[in-house]
Amino acid sequence: MTDSRDREATEGDWESIASLVGRPPSEAGTLRQYLQRTYDPWISWVAESPATESMEVVGAVVAGVPRAVGATEGAGGGLSGPGNKEGRIVFLGVKPRFRRRGIGRRLLDQALAQLREGQVGRAMLEVDGTEVEALSLFRGAGFEVTGQSLGLVLPLGAGEPLAGTPLPTGDTLRPLALEDVPHLTGLLIQLGIERATQPHDDLMTFTPAELEAWVQRPATVAHAVWEAADPQTPIGLAWATRRPEDALLRFVGVQDDARRRGIGRALVGALLAESHPSRPLRAQLNDPGEEQEFFRRLGFEAERIIYRLAREL
Repeated sequence: MTDSRDREATEGDWESIASLVGRPPSEAGTLRQYLQRTYDPWISWVAESPATESMEVVGAVVAGVPRAVGATEGAGGGLSGPGNKEGRIVFLGVKPRFRRRGIGRRLLDQALAQLREGQVGRAMLEVDGTEVEALSLFRGAGFEVTGQSLGLVLPLGAGEPLAGTPLPTGDTLRPLALEDVPHLTGLLIQLGIERATQPHDDLMTFTPAELEAWVQRPATVAHAVWEAADPQTPIGLAWATRRPEDALLRFVGVQDDARRRGIGRALVGALLAESHPSRPLRAQLNDPGEEQEFFRRLGFEAERIIYRLAREL
C-alpha cells in the first residue's frame, strides 16, 4: 500500500484537481474562478503520494458555503458570517488505483472539520445514483438521503407522435407572446401555490416577471392553452429551452379543473414541434411523485438519478 499525505491545495494543484473532476488541465483556472464566485469561503484539500518524485496528487476534496443571492466577490462573509450555516461538499474524488485506502474518507473528514470549525451546522452534497462506492462512503460518514432528482428523456423518435398533438376540446393552444404574460397571473398563482410546498422543477421563482424573462430568451419555446369560452383565460402553460443537441423542458402545468383533458400532452407536443421533434426532449423532476406517471405515459424514460444527502455537523 502506498502512503499518502493530505494538505490544503495550492494554486499549482488545480490542473490535477481539474483532471479528477474530468476536465482538461486547460480549464483549471476557469474551475477555480467558478468556485471563488460561487462559494464564500471555499475549502480545497488534496492527497498526494510520495511514490513519485513529483508527489502525485491522487485525490481532492472541494467544499464551501454557497454565496447568498446577490452577494458579490469580496463580500467577506466568512464561514462564521451571518446566515452561513449550511456548507456543501462540491467535489470529492480519488484516482482509481488509489481507492479503497481511506483517502476519500480522510479528505472528507478534513473538509467537514473545517466547516464545523467555521460554525457551519449542516453539510449537503449530491451523488449520481450509479456511483455506488461514493454513496457507501458518504453513508458511512453519517450522511443521509434527503431527496432525489430524476433525469428523464423522451428518446429520439418517441416524440414524433406527440408533436402537433391536437387538443381534444375546443380550447386554443398557441405560442406564448410577451403581451400574454399579464393574463397568466391567476394561473401562475394557482400553480405556484401547488409547487410552493414541493417544487419539482429548478425554477428560482414562479412569478410573471420570471416568466417574462424566460419568454424573452432566444432559446425559449413557450406555449399556453386558453379556454374556448374565454380567450383571455389561460388554463395551461409550458416552456422549454432549445439546446444544440436536445431541448430541456422547464415547466408544464395545467389548471386543476382542466386536468385529464389532454392539455398537458398537447402542450408538450407543441414544444416538441417547435423545438425539433427529431431531437431528444429532457426533463428533470425533483423528488418526483404522481407527476412521474404523466411523463411515463408520454414515453419519457429515466436516464439518471441524483441523490441529495445531508448530515448535521
